[in-house]
Amino acid sequence: MQVLNLPFGAYLVYRKESWIDALNRTEEGREILKNLWRLGQTKADLTAVRQKTR
Repeated sequence: MQVLNLPFGAYLVYRKESWIDALNRTEEGREILKNLWRLGQTKADLTAVRQKTR
């Protein structure tokens, strides 16, 4: 598949998936992905909050 012939949106999806795959290959990368997921959350984890406040 030639990258130059891809629609821009498809290229961005492939680029993102490639970046995630590369990070998943190392322990440090998995930690980075875990932190990025956590920082992207907009709703509180009420179960975790309740456990911390007991």
